[in-house]
Amino acid sequence: MTIQDLLTVAKSINPNFSFDDALISKVGSMNEGAEFCAVALSVLNSELKQGYFETNHFSDSLKWKDFLNYDRSCLLNDIIAKLFNERLDLSGVPSIFPNFDKSNFRPEAFLREDGVFESDIHLPTEYISKVRNILKQYKFYNKMQKKSKYGGSIERNISTLTGVWWLKDMPSFASERILQDIAFDPYLLGVAQRFLGATPIHVQTNAWWTFKDSDTAKRQSSSQNRNAQKFHQDQEFIKFLKIFFYLNDVNEENGPHVYVTGSVEDYESRIPGGGAVRRLEDHEVYDSYEKSRVRKIIGPAGSIIFENTRGFHKGEPVRSGYRLMLQIEYASSLYFNPIPRFPEIEARYGGGAAWKRTSLNYGGNAEKKCRGMFGYLRNLISRIGEL
Repeated sequence: MTIQDLLTVAKSINPNFSFDDALISKVGSMNEGAEFCAVALSVLNSELKQGYFETNHFSDSLKWKDFLNYDRSCLLNDIIAKLFNERLDLSGVPSIFPNFDKSNFRPEAFLREDGVFESDIHLPTEYISKVRNILKQYKFYNKMQKKSKYGGSIERNISTLTGVWWLKDMPSFASERILQDIAFDPYLLGVAQRFLGATPIHVQTNAWWTFKDSDTAKRQSSSQNRNAQKFHQDQEFIKFLKIFFYLNDVNEENGPHVYVTGSVEDYESRIPGGGAVRRLEDHEVYDSYEKSRVRKIIGPAGSIIFENTRGFHKGEPVRSGYRLMLQIEYASSLYFNPIPRFPEIEARYGGGAAWKRTSLNYGGNAEKKCRGMFGYLRNLISRIGEL
């Protein structure tokens, strides 16, 4: 595979596309230049044919994950950003975050240096309440207990529940108007667009409850592995950004989020093999990094954390109380996509090429919540069974 092969496919997508000298030089100087061209060609063909929506795409694309370290992913992201060069015009668009444009901080600058940014702007209180009320209607699943409960049941039994409960129906949840108002807000989209250097594609809206784990030490370790409570790295897309929202007050006792600052840049030298394919014990991280670089993030309900989760991170196990987290994610491409498409939504931002890119993961046949009397009765019966 060569640069010329890439150029041929790229021009089928964007006739005006060309490789600049700097990119050609970077690829040419790589020891694995031919292999990089091969994975880049796979990505461009997926973009041309929208192959990332095919059933076998995720399993077929996995072979490239180990090869795409952070530097190669960023180089590939540069190609994607230039190929799809329309950007969202966010100027003058109303925001749910008051005075976000008056902030003295540029989250993307901190993200590039540290990999994480604790925003000085919070999710408004009324939106916290609205999201929590919506979550009462959705089912959550506990992987270890193999049980499901509606959010309303969880709210009523906070003092007795244990373990981690994950939202089951992300596509329908992402399509709720309130969640769209958050995910497509100009503040969040602006940070994502500047950090990615590309039009941000909304790829995930998720939520989960975390309680103290009352199992034996052996089962607690297994639970922490399966519930992201040991240090690890995410490698879900070529380049992506996750935004976490605390939906309740979080302190040292109830599961603060933890991040190793700057680890996205030096993980390969500090911990060879990294944490993309395995969970790391605390001592592996603390033996490899200065304690000052391991940041525990506490804050009130509404706190927002922008994060490049290619760096080492985890959720601290809860010792008392609970933590309710909302997560929104954006990516520059749907390559490696493991997530079902969301239902259709209304166009925003003028509905042009940039918006179509941002809403690329919408338009699927995801199961919608039941409406009418039949749906009401079916949901009522399910909830009675959980009480």
